Amino acid sequence: MWNIKEMEKHQEALIDHYAESTDVQERKSLAFVLYQYFTMLENCGTLRYTGFYNVLSKGNLEVHTSRQMRYERLADHAYQPYTFLRNPSYLSFVTGLLENLAGMEDREDLPYQPINISEDYLFAFSEAFYQSLEDEEITPTALALLKDRTNYQISSRVLKGMENYGGITFHDPFFNKHYGLVTKDNSIFDLQSLNHETMHMIDGVMNSKLQHLFNQAFPEVVTYTMDYLTYDYLENQGFNENEVSKLRTNGYLYAKTFSIETLQELKKWQSESKENNPLPISLERNLLEGISIVLSYGFYEEIKKDKDQGFKKLKDFMKTDFAYDKKPDFSFVGISDEDLITYSKTLGRKDAFTK
Repeated sequence: MWNIKEMEKHQEALIDHYAESTDVQERKSLAFVLYQYFTMLENCGTLRYTGFYNVLSKGNLEVHTSRQMRYERLADHAYQPYTFLRNPSYLSFVTGLLENLAGMEDREDLPYQPINISEDYLFAFSEAFYQSLEDEEITPTALALLKDRTNYQISSRVLKGMENYGGITFHDPFFNKHYGLVTKDNSIFDLQSLNHETMHMIDGVMNSKLQHLFNQAFPEVVTYTMDYLTYDYLENQGFNENEVSKLRTNGYLYAKTFSIETLQELKKWQSESKENNPLPISLERNLLEGISIVLSYGFYEEIKKDKDQGFKKLKDFMKTDFAYDKKPDFSFVGISDEDLITYSKTLGRKDAFTK
């Protein structure tokens, strides 16, 4: 589990570093990393941190320390907008993808069956899953990360407002350390969560250029792809079919609900904003995630067709830095805009999340 004392030392050292630094870009990175330290420690599951803040927060009120709020503001100020989203034509295209996802058929959200999964079993499962991928880069990177348990914190105690998060992960480039938090649900979902957060770490390790960028355009593409592959792996390993089906259904429902809420937020912004007003950061990130939901399904389909070529395309994508002001072109991995439209429609079918 996390070495909390080490994290505190890193945090304090970076606070001092921030105060002394005169490099603008470095200060931007420092502000974001410090904000992440505050967020992660507040949700680490210890009584000193998460328990204390849960007592203070009373209901749904979120509690933030003054220093955390300061670094959060600095991180937002340093955020570089993806201006290609302001292009009316491309924004209309993304809206179309979200509308296809929002139009999915309604499903019943069923609770998972409670099961007691030990931490040792969680890690053994994730190691076996990544070994099954048999990829010459992803597999050894995953095994090295999973071997170092100080990269991870497994906790059932989360800060109010974070209850629906399966986990959160960030990379501290200054001390070259990954921190993944998995919220223990005591259900089959825990297995998906650990695979998901581990893939975030793999993404950072394999792309040394992007791991320092806190507003990477499509960080969820590779993790959602792993979610799809986890469903298949669970079925192949003989896990309870009903529970695996619930995982697939919840993935389906997340895409639908997320898309509806993002479209509502976009419509509200369009009705209230003046000409040339920038997109709010939260809305911009949601639009990028909408693209990611569809794109990840495309990579999953590519891997199913040809495992080696599919993973090669996924890794090529992981190692690509997308421009802030240029419409993203995924044709280099064999996925066109027309393919994305098709995938967004396919996701709405009943069999989209089945093996």
